[in-house]
Amino acid sequence: MIFYATKKTFERYKIKEPHEFSDETARDFVMSLFEHQKGDPYKEWALKLFYFDRKKCIACVNFATKLTIFLVDIKVNDLTEIGNYVAHYIQYLFENDEQIQPYLEKYMTDIPLCLFAPLKNKSAIATVNHAVTDFACDGYRLSDYIEGGILNTHQLNYDANFDNLTTVAINGRKEYVYPGEYFKQLIMEHYSD
Repeated sequence: MIFYATKKTFERYKIKEPHEFSDETARDFVMSLFEHQKGDPYKEWALKLFYFDRKKCIACVNFATKLTIFLVDIKVNDLTEIGNYVAHYIQYLFENDEQIQPYLEKYMTDIPLCLFAPLKNKSAIATVNHAVTDFACDGYRLSDYIEGGILNTHQLNYDANFDNLTTVAINGRKEYVYPGEYFKQLIMEHYSD
């Protein structure tokens, strides 16, 4: 996966771009992987930092499907695990959907490492901004998901993807979709044999 982060996210998490690796072998490997995955919107995600209760949170939005994953209380050292966190929530969202499971397995094995780069795609910037400002209300809405003193991030991510319409361009026309349903449709089409 390539996680394209906003400037503020890059600065706050002190993220290194692939070409900034000091070890030449690692840099060459990461750059090769970056070039291979770059341009595949299924493997590209937009990241944006926001805050809830003084905790750093990240909105992750897939370029192709607009599937949105909200990660809460992500410290600088946690960023290396972001791919695992996103995979965890994707598995949760579709845990009861046997139809998509073989395709999810292909998707997950198709993205062996997570890389970071600056977010420059204007459409992705608008989409991740929309997720943070409109759905998450700049973090304030997350308080609606506190149950018994615990933030229910599973329900938050479920609602963001199956109870929240967003727009996509399909054949040049603006259509309204639920990101979770659209993700399922496109992943199954993309990874069908």
